[in-house]
Amino acid sequence: MVANHQPRSAPPPPKPETKNTWRVTLAQTVLMGHDESAGRLRQITQAIAVGVLGKKALGEYMAHVYETHASAYDPSHYQLDCEAKILPYLSQYHASGKLLSAFCGQGREAKFFAEQGFAVTGIDASPVMIDGAKAYAQVSGFNARFEQVDFWQYTPTETNYDVIYLSPWMYGTFPDPADRLRLLHHCTAMLAPGGMIALSYIHLVQPQRLWEKLRHWLAVGAAILSGSPWRPCFGDRFYVGIFHHFFVPGELAAEVKAAGLQIVEQQESANGLFDFCLLSIAGSHGPCS
Repeated sequence: MVANHQPRSAPPPPKPETKNTWRVTLAQTVLMGHDESAGRLRQITQAIAVGVLGKKALGEYMAHVYETHASAYDPSHYQLDCEAKILPYLSQYHASGKLLSAFCGQGREAKFFAEQGFAVTGIDASPVMIDGAKAYAQVSGFNARFEQVDFWQYTPTETNYDVIYLSPWMYGTFPDPADRLRLLHHCTAMLAPGGMIALSYIHLVQPQRLWEKLRHWLAVGAAILSGSPWRPCFGDRFYVGIFHHFFVPGELAAEVKAAGLQIVEQQESANGLFDFCLLSIAGSHGPCS
């Protein structure tokens, strides 16, 4: 590595507070450090928080949680079986090849796929996460390449991926359907011929229940009363302190179709908390029956 001999510049001035600061602070107070066990009153405060935050402040809140709770994403402290559930379906199409672990965190998913024989590249915008992923790879003895880069700015120069794996539930953390569509388009541009996108999501088990409708209108009402220009969608909520969009029947399929993709494999759980699908460019594989 070439040493940088340029003189150090003065540290940047602190960022001025934005009009969204109070929204983020309120969300941190109401949401962080809690789970779903507190019942209906807890869900009411979560619904109000969705509306009060708005789209921009919601992004700031999620970034704050991600940066300040790095230990919660440390793979030496937790394990999930998401990838093991997806692998049998993925292996029917790609048992190996080049795989992009998008929003890779500290490398838990990268390790799993590297040990299955995939050539893995992991990307994440957070330097804390990428440093953690590199350290985890070294300690655990698996091979993967990690890059600190914003997903939206990432354009591989020589690699088109056989598989793009979106970190568990990441797809539904984007509150704007237009952003989810943009995400799918960006993934599609990085696929090799015959390549696939693997994503997981949460579906709303009882979308017609009166409480679900009331919960939505609580969020919309909070947005209007707080002066937020953004209106929550049906199924927007916080779950264990993190924003998720819970999908209603047919919603994901419509987004996939709008992106020029098709669902090749799809599995939904009874409780809706871990559903996943494999996507390909429309016409490149047989669609899911």
